[in-house]
Amino acid sequence: MFSLKFRLIKIKLNFGQPISISKMKKFSIEIKWAILFTIVSLLWFVGEKITGLHDIHINNQPFYALLFALPALIIYILALLDKKKKIFNGQMTWTQGFISGTFLALFITMLNPLMQYLCYEIISPNFFRLSISYKIAHKVSVENAETYYNMKNTIFRGIMDCMSYGIITSAIIALFVKTKEAPSNEK
Repeated sequence: MFSLKFRLIKIKLNFGQPISISKMKKFSIEIKWAILFTIVSLLWFVGEKITGLHDIHINNQPFYALLFALPALIIYILALLDKKKKIFNGQMTWTQGFISGTFLALFITMLNPLMQYLCYEIISPNFFRLSISYKIAHKVSVENAETYYNMKNTIFRGIMDCMSYGIITSAIIALFVKTKEAPSNEK
């Protein structure tokens, strides 16, 4: 058994032990919202493809991809509110919200490579080729464009972004979703 101790959190990891279904039920809300997040991501990507952001308007794609932060933020808020209501009976600390959000980020991260594969191999198989061509035409070296726009790099960036942005988002949203302390009547 391996233990990590933090000021407010103690995590025990049992290496080699199978995860039981009863333990996974503790995370059913995070898993549900991670699946929903992945579906919304796929729909956003399809919307980009339909509106021409993967070919004729590829120059605008990075800007519109950034706008996905809004639905992502909404999903994180709704997930933590769901956890607060159904698991914590309306009473949730910042730590509980942060841990729940971090597990949500972990499950989203686990689904991300599959989502990336579906996006770039099935939905928009020419995206990398067209992005490379666009970047080369706008003074980016062939080597830099090919290094950035490929499946391996996209999956790597997706994993890193999901986890890092997810943890930061969880920390911030937990501040707003936590149960507010009742004001004291001290004078």
